Amino acid sequence: MPTLTLDAIQHRITQKDSELRTLRREFETRQNRLQALSKQKQELHDQLGRVESEIAAVTAGAKHPTAGSRPVTKTAATKPTSEALPPTLAGLIVGILQGAGRAMTVQQITEAVRKRRFPTKSKALHKLVGKNAYMMATKGILHRTKGHPAGFTVPKGAGKTAVATAANAVTQTPLKQLLERFLQKSAQPMTGSELAKEALQAGYRTTSKHFVDSVWTALANMKNVENIKGKGYRLKKSK
Repeated sequence: MPTLTLDAIQHRITQKDSELRTLRREFETRQNRLQALSKQKQELHDQLGRVESEIAAVTAGAKHPTAGSRPVTKTAATKPTSEALPPTLAGLIVGILQGAGRAMTVQQITEAVRKRRFPTKSKALHKLVGKNAYMMATKGILHRTKGHPAGFTVPKGAGKTAVATAANAVTQTPLKQLLERFLQKSAQPMTGSELAKEALQAGYRTTSKHFVDSVWTALANMKNVENIKGKGYRLKKSK
């Protein structure tokens, strides 16, 4: 094996050093490009989430024609109101009782809720209905009837819209509490768009045209939540 001179060794070192600097520059360029693409991806994902949230809100508030119903003629456009939003479980319970015009037990109300296909992930709908009904009774929104089995009615003379609005206001879960619940169940970080979509699917009522902005604001004010760059939000790990 030939022995290299000092000049040859120095030349090789200089050459390798130059190659290393070139590789480092290429690595930094690719890393910066990757960060830029990741940021762009997150922005596009959030923008898509806004569109999906609006679609979900419009779809949930749309009225579906029933068999045999007459076609609806187009009328002058009117401003959307909170009435077009999907009701909370409490609002639905009030509507069922007002429609029935008589006292109903928790079991009867639960069956009526199932028939209306209320969106819920609860495996114990009977308990959820009972909890809402008893809570509204303590607030005076519903009236408990005597006898066996005990039932619930809407107080006489109460306006339908006023009672339903009061029911929704009393029982709607605060947004921060709802977001914390979603993050607790998720094994991976969730983006603001994903959280907004989950909240709407869970029946959260809002009149905001860009609900995801409200979600981001709420997350920013939650001390137990942290943002993982490029991935989303998660609950802070306890030390």
